[in-house]
Amino acid sequence: MVDDISVSLGNAPVVTGQISGDALITVEAVPAVVTLANQTGADVLFANTVVQANIAILTASL
Repeated sequence: MVDDISVSLGNAPVVTGQISGDALITVEAVPAVVTLANQTGADVLFANTVVQANIAILTASL
């Protein structure tokens, strides 16, 4: 979500093993608030293992 507007959706059924995904989010105005939100209403469960997350923020001028 960017400024409380959904910009990218993902589907994650019950799976085992590694889960990964990518999204390109274009922000028209700064500052912007970017959040990762579970909008399904279902619980999110993590295995008893290391959880890693990455984010890359790039600035481009035209």
